[in-house]
Amino acid sequence: MGCVRTASVFATAVFAALVGIGATPPAAASCASLLGLELQDTTITAVESFMGGTYTAPTGQMFTGLPAFCRVAAMLTPTPASDINIEVWMPFSAWNGKFLGLGTGSFGGFFFYDLLARYPRSTIP
Repeated sequence: MGCVRTASVFATAVFAALVGIGATPPAAASCASLLGLELQDTTITAVESFMGGTYTAPTGQMFTGLPAFCRVAAMLTPTPASDINIEVWMPFSAWNGKFLGLGTGSFGGFFFYDLLARYPRSTIP
């Protein structure tokens, strides 16, 4: 239960840090500032401002037609033996206020970027 709470705290902190920013150069600067975000049991491992269009995921997969978003990756360690990696993709604009959590079940350790890339499009009216 501690890892779920830690992940929720992380996501909430990222959302709070991004509230009110638009898809402009200041938004990219605000996104980049998350690299210095300090949270208990959390190490920010990557922050990326994506301004929309074709996105190349860390796996090399390419996705077209995506809206602008801030990608934050982190490792959570609520216990010394933990190695929990998460990502938050927060749109810069047209966010519908919903949070989608994707899990990998028995495929732990993998990110299914095709699923992450599918849902940002659904938030644009």
